[in-house]
Amino acid sequence: MPGVDSSPLHKVKRQQPGGYQDWGAATRPFNPDHPGAARVTSEYPYNGAINGLPGKGVGGYQVPALEDTAHQFTPPGPNDNL
Repeated sequence: MPGVDSSPLHKVKRQQPGGYQDWGAATRPFNPDHPGAARVTSEYPYNGAINGLPGKGVGGYQVPALEDTAHQFTPPGPNDNL
């Protein structure tokens, strides 16, 4: 968002133990009931990144938009192993 200074976030101590964990295909938990990510639509194109192509590289917009219910946060369910 314009005018937001996120530099203090880099001074916060990590709460997660360890560092990056490689969740490759062989080690990643699998949940067949987990819904995939919502598709980008013409109504909410955000930065235009679609089908693995890079977007416009600009920001300044809220994601998800207030009216965009398809891209709202969904908490993990009981079968979503973290």
